[in-house]
Amino acid sequence: MLAAEKRIIKETCLTIAQNSKLTDEGIDRILKLFQPPTLGDFEHAACRLSRRGPETRSLVLESAKRIVGTQTKVHPDEKDALGLLEKLLCSPPESTKGSTA
Repeated sequence: MLAAEKRIIKETCLTIAQNSKLTDEGIDRILKLFQPPTLGDFEHAACRLSRRGPETRSLVLESAKRIVGTQTKVHPDEKDALGLLEKLLCSPPESTKGSTA
């Protein structure tokens, strides 16, 4: 993972968690715990994220675009993942779809 990608992840986590104690070392430890997600895992996480507020959805989508923008060559799976995020995060949360309020 590129340093620029880690920096974007840290900024995003700090904003969402509102916890200034999050360090580069802490991010590294957390990231090492996870394997790259399967498509199903990614879809599940993206669906859960789609239920968050518009500020969080927008922040995560913009962060994902910034991360992809750090790369000179983007893998087709990453393009697909970004497309899925755009589809899910640009629409209203599932709990408000169809409501008139």
